[in-house]
Amino acid sequence: MTVSPIEFKPLTIDDKSIYDQYYEKSGTRISDVHMASRMAWGKGFNYVWTEIHDTLLVLSPESVFSTIHFSMPLGLTSKEQTEAIVDDLWDEFAPRF
Repeated sequence: MTVSPIEFKPLTIDDKSIYDQYYEKSGTRISDVHMASRMAWGKGFNYVWTEIHDTLLVLSPESVFSTIHFSMPLGLTSKEQTEAIVDDLWDEFAPRF
């Protein structure tokens, strides 16, 4: 699914192994970002994902529950990663929020 110049793809159970790698790297235990939660709520949030700057980024481009939004990035380890992601996505997504 192309929702920006960066290619996002639908999040499915087939992505669990790579998702879990980033989830573990993140060190979070927030249940909202666990793969089980993503699968349970996926039909309503239409989650798509991409790998960017060694981070897994999940987007809900259209939802029956809310407006477009990014979820907490998984795998972030530095301020520089955050800045690079924002720089890469800003022009495309800032006007949508």
